[in-house]
Amino acid sequence: MRYRNISGVILAGGKSRRMGAFKPFLEIKGKRMIDVIIDKLRPFFGEIIIVTDDKDKFLYEISKLLLSSIRGNENSLKGGGRWGCNLSEYKKIKVVEDLVKDCGPLGGIYIGLKKMSEERGFFVACDMPFLHNGLIKRILDATNKNMPDAVVPSIKDRIEPLHSVYSKRILKKVERALAEKRLSVKDFLKDCHCKYIKVSEDERKSFLNINTPEDLKRAIEDEGKIQGMD
Repeated sequence: MRYRNISGVILAGGKSRRMGAFKPFLEIKGKRMIDVIIDKLRPFFGEIIIVTDDKDKFLYEISKLLLSSIRGNENSLKGGGRWGCNLSEYKKIKVVEDLVKDCGPLGGIYIGLKKMSEERGFFVACDMPFLHNGLIKRILDATNKNMPDAVVPSIKDRIEPLHSVYSKRILKKVERALAEKRLSVKDFLKDCHCKYIKVSEDERKSFLNINTPEDLKRAIEDEGKIQGMD
């Protein structure tokens, strides 16, 4: 089900220091994490944006992957080959550079809000391959009536701001926070009107992220759960 007036935004910045490799292109049994996330978001959003620290590097890596796919399979442009989506489909995804350097996810959220066409955006980190369709739908449905500044999932006293919907109306607040170097997204949300969505037990794996080689190893071992989390 496509949702009107909401864009999908993937935050693909960060230095990946603990991982030692560019996280969006890490593979879990032959499928890159960025592919997993795109495939999860595509049924929900007409517009998908990727915010990255270095747009040229990101697009260069994509071009290499696509070229490799084409060389390895003459039908790659039709079937997607190793990349997992064909060239014309990938061009529908807007890649933008995070121009607010060294400000963490809040800078990425700011650029995503500025660049997206819709009034609201579902923001998710690029290293969370276990997204749960049901939880995404519940969060998006909560935006239909009296949309607050943000719709944020919560587990007891913890929240997950990088799996949330944000309204463009918070742009001025984000600008002020960035100017004052108040970069914690969780602290920023204390100044916003938020609606919180309680997360069920089976939805919690949505928030497992891949930060280290050990995390990646566990994700590969649990790869079947990625497809099963609907």
